[in-house]
Amino acid sequence: MSQNTRMLLIALVVMVVFGIFLQSLIAKSLQDSSGSDAMNTLPKLPSSTNIEPLPGIEPIPGAVPNLPGSQGADTKKAPAKHK
Repeated sequence: MSQNTRMLLIALVVMVVFGIFLQSLIAKSLQDSSGSDAMNTLPKLPSSTNIEPLPGIEPIPGAVPNLPGSQGADTKKAPAKHK
């Protein structure tokens, strides 16, 4: 192994170690500066459990949604019936 190759490998190792150190330093700095603020600025869920449903199609009582890929899912789809 020549002298130049050895020096390039040493320089590469030093750059990688320095890069990892710099990345962890930046991550820690960002976490310290915005970590506590982020928890205070998160939107809160409404505390009331009596929430009106969104307007749209009314659910059928007792109906279970038929999700694609679930067991028992029908492969044939019936055309939608309009009121």
